[in-house]
Amino acid sequence: KVLDLGTGSGILAILAAKSGCKVIAGDLNENAVECAKRNSELNEVADRIEYRVGGLFSVLKNGEKFDVILLNPPYLPKEEKYTDRPIDLSYNSSEVIERFLQEYGNHLKKGGYCLIVNSSISGVSINGKKIAEKKLAFEKIELFRLV
Repeated sequence: KVLDLGTGSGILAILAAKSGCKVIAGDLNENAVECAKRNSELNEVADRIEYRVGGLFSVLKNGEKFDVILLNPPYLPKEEKYTDRPIDLSYNSSEVIERFLQEYGNHLKKGGYCLIVNSSISGVSINGKKIAEKKLAFEKIELFRLV
């Protein structure tokens, strides 16, 4: 059972569903959820993914727990001038990472794990096992596994 938070286009939820997982995917942006639903239909996995609108763990019901939690969060430091438009929160809201790190353990099944992406420019330090990284022109993107 997989939870994909901040699903955006739904690509991670779709890949998990194609691997045989049952997925709950959430996003704060209603338009993103509609886009993700359509993408899951186009990829013929819509029956394996349940989409919900909401921020982070607010999409959960009745103490749901997961084997895997995925988060490809917004990681640029938040700029107040951009908070009026939902699209801006998809990349401009690094405090999401900090909130996630405080709570993710409450939603994992025993033996479960989390995969989270972070950027060197987020200003957030993640204490987990780094399993991949990619250096870009002005930042380094890292993938962490948390238990």
